[in-house]
Amino acid sequence: MTYYFEFPDHEYYALVAVDSNSFTEAAGIYAKYITGDSVFWVLEEGSPIYLTEAEAFMRFMSAPDSQNMTVEQATDKFYETKNGVLLIDSALL
Repeated sequence: MTYYFEFPDHEYYALVAVDSNSFTEAAGIYAKYITGDSVFWVLEEGSPIYLTEAEAFMRFMSAPDSQNMTVEQATDKFYETKNGVLLIDSALL
């Protein structure tokens, strides 16, 4: 099962997918791919927010990059992402 967490209050927004229902694991993905900070500092900045699969899917499908894909491509990308970043702040692109 995949769990979804967003980081709306951090310096850079992100939506991550992880294999466990763990704020710490979600913060680890954020630290690894977004900030390079330690998990401690990511959590110090604020706890991630758990999203249901439906909520995460709607955010993902509403993102500008998803608009450039077919529905099948976007759906595949959403469900194939494991322990990774689904959405990232555009300032980092």
